[in-house]
Amino acid sequence: MNYILQKNSVPQFSVDGSGAGSGIGNEVKNNNLGHEINEKEETINDIYMLIIGYIIIVSFGSWFHIYFRNIMPNSVYYTSIIFVIIFPLILYSYYIFYQINDIREHKTYDEILSKARYEIEREEKIASIVPVILFGVGIVYSNIQSKTKTNVNLLQLSSPYLLFSLMFGTIIPNIISYLIFDNNNLKRVIVASDYDFISVSISFGLMIVSLLVPFMTHYNGYYKEHSK
Repeated sequence: MNYILQKNSVPQFSVDGSGAGSGIGNEVKNNNLGHEINEKEETINDIYMLIIGYIIIVSFGSWFHIYFRNIMPNSVYYTSIIFVIIFPLILYSYYIFYQINDIREHKTYDEILSKARYEIEREEKIASIVPVILFGVGIVYSNIQSKTKTNVNLLQLSSPYLLFSLMFGTIIPNIISYLIFDNNNLKRVIVASDYDFISVSISFGLMIVSLLVPFMTHYNGYYKEHSK
């Protein structure tokens, strides 16, 4: 006998003999609203999104470091690879495997949907803070540039990080949020949350490097000069 969960949440039995021996609730889980969650399908979707995220992060990171390589000192270049490529990959991997764990813990449709909505709301709050941080960083760097004497143009070096951090941290997440259309569709909300997280992760990596740039260029040169 095969145990089936129907949409009205009333358990029934089939006598066709198919699926004998399969575990109860391993493939199909549902709540009282009639929404079904297929564990295998959702896990495959998460792995698919993991691969897409890897492609996006590595592709952007490779292009960014090739295109702006001529303005990056070696210390900035290698640090940038760590935070713009490797750091987002680690964050996104953790995020996806956390999602897979939620599915395997047999959480209901509503629980997963609520968590995905919460993630999007949190990412939107982060997106609203990013411009303020970057604007303040730009002002501080202008002052540093005017008061120190080094061969490195701080604003020229940090501008790509600041601009792309703004794009990935604010513009893209807002566009994704507007394109969801149906906030009750779990797949749409999860995919939007995934893309939001990819974008914000890249933004964080870019922002971290932009904050480290003065220490790897201006202040490092200043300390070397005054330690002689």
